[in-house]
Amino acid sequence: MKISNQPVYASRNTINANSNNCYAKYSYGLQQDTFTPSFSGLKKSMFKAFDFAVVEKFKSPIEKFKSMEDFEAWAEEEYFNLCMKDFSGRTGEVRHKRQSMICDWDHALEAGNYTNAEKLLIMNGITKELKPNNENICPVFNRGILKKTLNELKAALDKDKKTQFDFGKMYKKNLVDMYTERSSAGANESKWIIIPSKDDDPVHFKENVEKLQSLSTHEMCTKYTGADFHLRNGDMHIYMVNGKPKVALRLNDGVVQEINGEHNDYRIPKEYVELTEKYLFDNDLVTTDKADDMLKQSKMAETVEEMVKEVTDETKKSGGFFGFIKKLFS
Repeated sequence: MKISNQPVYASRNTINANSNNCYAKYSYGLQQDTFTPSFSGLKKSMFKAFDFAVVEKFKSPIEKFKSMEDFEAWAEEEYFNLCMKDFSGRTGEVRHKRQSMICDWDHALEAGNYTNAEKLLIMNGITKELKPNNENICPVFNRGILKKTLNELKAALDKDKKTQFDFGKMYKKNLVDMYTERSSAGANESKWIIIPSKDDDPVHFKENVEKLQSLSTHEMCTKYTGADFHLRNGDMHIYMVNGKPKVALRLNDGVVQEINGEHNDYRIPKEYVELTEKYLFDNDLVTTDKADDMLKQSKMAETVEEMVKEVTDETKKSGGFFGFIKKLFS
């Protein structure tokens, strides 16, 4: 059941009357009557693995189903509704990107002959974090990673069919692990990796954009549309620790323009300040005044934090704030 990744204007029903947005449309519709009530109904004991997970996670009305075909039709309709959902987004660019990626996922899932239950679990997992007030986008589709994640989940469900899971997190973790391994930085390693710009690696530009998005935290602009923008202008150097980014250097024409931390607040975590300085020195990287200031501010923040800790510890030893003040003047 594919949905188009291009705007559709053929049917007025696909257009939101309150905006200029045009939602994706299925190439063919669902049957109107997807199931008929049954007094006997189906039992949970009849479901296994992914089907049981869907029954539990989505509270499937199995008491209304006469057969497993009714369940399949219900799951297909739920999947359809999820694909057609307006996830909105903080900006128009984010909304367009979300719609495009959901279309891509739908096409890939249809081509892969996944069951309706599997498609519903997958689509729910990759869209779970798409909220109207954020800029999150779907993770990129990778058939090998999807197969690995489904196999891991099936193994867990075979052991305990009621096991709790977050498919989206499982998939994204496996995706990050793949990219870090390809970058010669294992998931359990601490290492600098370089993601080349479009000029340096035009053949793999799309893959590098997806890689940067996957390795970025939600706070980083490179998690979203910023990845494409920045890699068109220069390389990205990222310090990864156990599969997570801690420091990011943005370059333009070989010059470090920005130095940022995992929270996108232009502050490097104190334990990585000296390491970053050494990396810049060892690799003869030139920095702009802006980048230098970011590094200085991070060092100052570290000093202030140490001073506050020292005063706090001394205050506790002196029996509280007034005891500390008394000790200062004694």
